[in-house]
Amino acid sequence: MLAQMYKDASIIITNINIIKNVETALLRRSNIVALRGEKVRQRSQNALDYTTVVWATIIFIESHIHTQIQYSAMAEEIGFSLSHLRAVFMKLTGKSLALYILERKISRAAFDIIHSGDTLAEIAGRYGFTNPDTFTRAFRRVTGLTPSEFRKIKPPIERTILCAGVFGFAVPKYSQRI
Repeated sequence: MLAQMYKDASIIITNINIIKNVETALLRRSNIVALRGEKVRQRSQNALDYTTVVWATIIFIESHIHTQIQYSAMAEEIGFSLSHLRAVFMKLTGKSLALYILERKISRAAFDIIHSGDTLAEIAGRYGFTNPDTFTRAFRRVTGLTPSEFRKIKPPIERTILCAGVFGFAVPKYSQRI
């Protein structure tokens, strides 16, 4: 009962944060698109602050985490080519876009594994994994544990700041299997 209440409250808080962040992202996107046009004219004079691009990308990923994220749609939404977006994201975060998306999906799945009674197959499907074996391999790569081991030991999942005003779950990495 308490776990369900915690899950419901967490979902509500997450949804409120997503709504706020989507509104902020839309505002930032319009600024980014305006800056993009301005960038062509002022390329030699000013450097574009790519932090807002990374923030908009993170917000897009968080708001589409339960779907199969289409890279082309994300790049169009952000207002940059996909290759440029990938390069900027890698330069500022130190992670590839694909790895970041995988880690975010696994972090959210880890929270669901501990705080829901859903089967591992249902949770895997919720985050776009069509094959349970693929989910298990990806989960182990990110956390160091299989989903079953993770559910069994119930390690702590902390909240972390993903970007300004956006919070997510952080899963510890275990170096050895338990």
